[in-house]
Amino acid sequence: MDKIKQYAAMARAKLDELLISRYGIDTLTTDMVKLWLILTILNIFIRSKLMRFLIPVLLIVAVWRSVSKDGDARSAANAKYLEKREQVIAFFKGLVKK
Repeated sequence: MDKIKQYAAMARAKLDELLISRYGIDTLTTDMVKLWLILTILNIFIRSKLMRFLIPVLLIVAVWRSVSKDGDARSAANAKYLEKREQVIAFFKGLVKK
C-alpha cells in the first residue's frame, strides 16, 4: 500500500510541475464544459453525427485552453466571449421584461 501512496504522490508532484504557469479555467472554458455536458446528455437521446463530432472536440479545446501557456491570448478570447455573453443576456432580459 505504501508503494501506491508513494506513486500517487510522485504522479501528483509531476502533474503540479506540469501545470505551473498554465492559464487555468476561465468563464469561457467553464461554459464550454457545461455545453459539453449538455451535448453529451442530449446525445444519449438524440443520436447525431454532428454531436458525435462536437462532443470530443469541445472537451479537447476546453482542456487545451486550461493548460495553455499563452495566457494573454486566452485572456483576450475570454474577454471577447464575456462581451458577447453579456450582450446575449441583456437581449434576453429585454425580451422577458416586455
